[in-house]
Amino acid sequence: MFAHSRQPKTFCHGIPTDIPQTLIPFALLPAATTALQTMHPLGREMGVRHGANVIMPQATPARVRRNYQLYEGKPCLDESSEQCLEGLEERIKGVGRELAVDDRGDSAHAMSRQG
Repeated sequence: MFAHSRQPKTFCHGIPTDIPQTLIPFALLPAATTALQTMHPLGREMGVRHGANVIMPQATPARVRRNYQLYEGKPCLDESSEQCLEGLEERIKGVGRELAVDDRGDSAHAMSRQG
């Protein structure tokens, strides 16, 4: 899933938050994971605001999800994958982005080379 921008640049302490995308415009930056949300309640949103453009939703079947906890406080343990996706979509919309659910995930650079 990808978080496509719908708004102009944002800044943190006067520095553009999209520096990774500026330096490597074709990069896929998978930084908005559940681990970020565990470290801070708005961790995923912070990751997207600071250049992440790939979202990794919780897709492990709910019946076995507790067996795959790599860290305490992992979100979406008791929710269905659909419920987690709905919540994730709202979080991403809250920072002015939208999910591209049906996007295959190829970088723009890879797509340009396929001719």
